[in-house]
Amino acid sequence: MTVDVQNMSYNPLDDKRYQKIEVGDIARATGKIVESFFEGRELMAESVIKMID
Repeated sequence: MTVDVQNMSYNPLDDKRYQKIEVGDIARATGKIVESFFEGRELMAESVIKMID
C-alpha cells in the first residue's frame, strides 16, 4: 500500500522532524482513500504515527 503524505502539514518521511518514518516501518495512517484505491492501493494521509521504533 502507498501512503501519500504530500497534503500533510509536515513530511514524516524527511529528516527535519522528530518523527522519522522509513519504508518497512510499522505505522498507522488515517486519511482518505483515493478513487483508484483498488487499482493502485493509495491512501491520502491526514496523519501517520509510527507504532514501533
